[in-house]
Amino acid sequence: MEQGLIHKVESLNAFIGCSFSDHQHQQLLLTCSHCQEIEERPAESVMAAIANELEQASFTIYHKAIEIHGLCAHCARLEVTVNGIID
Repeated sequence: MEQGLIHKVESLNAFIGCSFSDHQHQQLLLTCSHCQEIEERPAESVMAAIANELEQASFTIYHKAIEIHGLCAHCARLEVTVNGIID
């Protein structure tokens, strides 16, 4: 973790390999509740907006990671196919 090669997924108490180990970043982790796949996104604009809010609050950051749980595109397509759900 100190070398930036893996990330801890706090909500799953698990570790994943870093997809962007070639540069320093905070991570946005998208976890599929169906297949458990985790996609790491750099999300520079999201992280910049959060950094701005934290700066306005004079909040000192030690670690920043955002985990979002939902359905990945593949599982969402499967659900539509299996259940006939159409938005």
